[in-house]
Amino acid sequence: TLTEAITDGAGNPMSGDYSWSFSTGTSTATGPQFTGSFRDWGRDDNGDGLFDKLIIEVGLEIRETDYYNLNGKLKDASGAEIEWATSGDNQLQAGMVTVQLAFTGKTIHSHGVDGPYVLADLHIYKSYDTSVYAWLSEAWRTQNYDADQFYGVLRFSGLPDVTLAPGQTQNQAFNL
Repeated sequence: TLTEAITDGAGNPMSGDYSWSFSTGTSTATGPQFTGSFRDWGRDDNGDGLFDKLIIEVGLEIRETDYYNLNGKLKDASGAEIEWATSGDNQLQAGMVTVQLAFTGKTIHSHGVDGPYVLADLHIYKSYDTSVYAWLSEAWRTQNYDADQFYGVLRFSGLPDVTLAPGQTQNQAFNL
């Protein structure tokens, strides 16, 4: 209980006593829960200086040892979907754990939009009982990334729109 004897920096007392209560360490939730802990980084698998994957690590509280699947979508800032990823079915021990989602660099590069990116529609569920789950609409916003930091073979952007009928040619057309 806080009493009227407590004052602010200017010496003004509280308007009356204030009491509150809370508890920690117990929850009625029975399924997996998101802890709110996230982090992300680009991973270069072959040393060429470009990211082959964007890794997003998700903190989870697992109530019961079992097989779980984590999946989610990577979106750009405008909400356009870039890619969907899954962890696959993994046996997770009860307690606090982290699971990684890996989004492919080629897909991010080909999408051609710089980050930050949004991890959305994030689901964690028991692999063999999908009625036991947790879901977040927009879970995490990554740090800033340039799409060109990710490996990609080709990205077609800024090309002129040219329509050709079969068997015809035009000077501005090109072949790949």
